[in-house]
Amino acid sequence: MTITGGIKFFERSSALFSAGTTATATNNSASANNILTNRQLTYYQSIDSDDTETIVITVVYNKTVTIDRVILNRMNFKEFTVKYDKASVWTDFTNVVGLDGALGGGISETDFSDETAYYEVTSISTTGIQISVTKTQVVDAQKIIYNLFTTSELGTLEAFPEISGLEFTRKQREADVLSGLANVQKAFEVNSMALDFTNHGSQSDMDLITTLFDEDDSFLVWLCGGKRGTTAFRFLIKGYALTNIYNMQTVGGITPNYPNTIYVNAPNNTVNLKAST
Repeated sequence: MTITGGIKFFERSSALFSAGTTATATNNSASANNILTNRQLTYYQSIDSDDTETIVITVVYNKTVTIDRVILNRMNFKEFTVKYDKASVWTDFTNVVGLDGALGGGISETDFSDETAYYEVTSISTTGIQISVTKTQVVDAQKIIYNLFTTSELGTLEAFPEISGLEFTRKQREADVLSGLANVQKAFEVNSMALDFTNHGSQSDMDLITTLFDEDDSFLVWLCGGKRGTTAFRFLIKGYALTNIYNMQTVGGITPNYPNTIYVNAPNNTVNLKAST
């Protein structure tokens, strides 16, 4: 079955260059480490490649990591596989579920058409990931990928809170020049939001908010939860696309309470999130 849940939250990606993970590639290896980041500022791109060349990207962790989710974000791959290092043997993941349901034979795609590939897999421990890509969605285009996220899911909301104050900012600096015009300099984009739960009758959602509040590390937030298309979003706006996966942390407190102090009422709660390093 296809993914139908709400907002998803994942642990901070273990595939981060800043944490000691490294990547190499059989084509333009110098740019392979660009995929090991939580932000979409840099990317891997092949050089003089076409659909007859299989490019292998090898990711090596500096320690053993445990993961149950694999996400290839903002990429143009059509035919590719993803495997993990099991005792120095590249091995297929098992019990794989992608955006449109279960896959047989591990993570292996022959006609992929989205910008983000998301996979739920049986939890494994590994020291490496191998991505092999042959064809791109536009014939003979250069192979491009911005992010590899390897992680474990913290939880998925059962119901839908109100997403309030969703804001994207470039933290611009403005100065008037002699001509009277404004000199505007923008920094990198950051975002923030609040999730407001009112009369929210889901115990697991309340537990998940507490889990996020208790997390010392930042975590990944996926507002669309893996849903896409006009049946899920009549109008697509910034923040809700498959590619919009944000590394965030809670700021301030949470506000759990029972309306009118009646303990059998469905509770209220609010959690504030902000882009994090």
